[in-house]
Amino acid sequence: MRKSTRISAIGLSNPPEGPEPTKPFSTRFSLRSYARRVQLLTPQQRSAVSRTGFGNLLLVPNHTLLNKVFLTELMDAWSRERRPFVLRSGEEIRMTLLDAALILGLPVAGSPVSFTEEEPFSDLEESYGATKAKRKVAMSFLENRLDWIGEDVSEDFVRCFLLYTIGTFLASNDGKVDSRFLRFFEDLDEVSGFAWGAAVVDDLCQWLDKRKEHNVRLVRPQLQDHDLTFPRVCRWDNTKSKRGTSWFKDLDDDQVIWNSNLLLESYR
Repeated sequence: MRKSTRISAIGLSNPPEGPEPTKPFSTRFSLRSYARRVQLLTPQQRSAVSRTGFGNLLLVPNHTLLNKVFLTELMDAWSRERRPFVLRSGEEIRMTLLDAALILGLPVAGSPVSFTEEEPFSDLEESYGATKAKRKVAMSFLENRLDWIGEDVSEDFVRCFLLYTIGTFLASNDGKVDSRFLRFFEDLDEVSGFAWGAAVVDDLCQWLDKRKEHNVRLVRPQLQDHDLTFPRVCRWDNTKSKRGTSWFKDLDDDQVIWNSNLLLESYR
């Protein structure tokens, strides 16, 4: 009997035979929880966060989950060698710093956001529950700390909220966020001078490389409609494509790129 070759919704031809799909992994990522947290902020707290360069993220509305089939196919199109999404037609879709700037409204120019394993352990990391052996801060710790801070507009609030934003929205994680990010929050007047958008793109590329290597599966959200046009992530549609239609046909270039991201999901 002749075996059929399924043509994917994004123009990728899957071979009739191949490795068994891996079990979908779970994630604690939820942009709904981030949006709910943002709703609790006072105008003064919003202003304090905005001064760090993260203000546009406060405009992002709640999400709904994107079609899992489309997302899996999109991630399968990732090329570890060249780092674009490669379509069956040979067309390549790359993630750029301009994407991060326009879609997320994050700064992409400035000092790099990078650290090494040899980075000295700081008192600030210790105050957030990290240890020299395990330089991680639990998201539950940050949530409880923000609850305790309440409506206070302090440096502790800004650092805690920014680290919470990275852990829920901008960086791949396993329910914890790397405590070394706190080094960039020591002087809050300098936070906006770092290229946070570039860090998001780099982290996403690394995650996709690892996913390609280990052949894991994940779910990422799609944004609801919104009347704002910047950052562009606020204007994405929430409509679902009918069965048999192409997801790429329904999505604009921004969505094709960042529905594989949306600032960054946890992996296990």
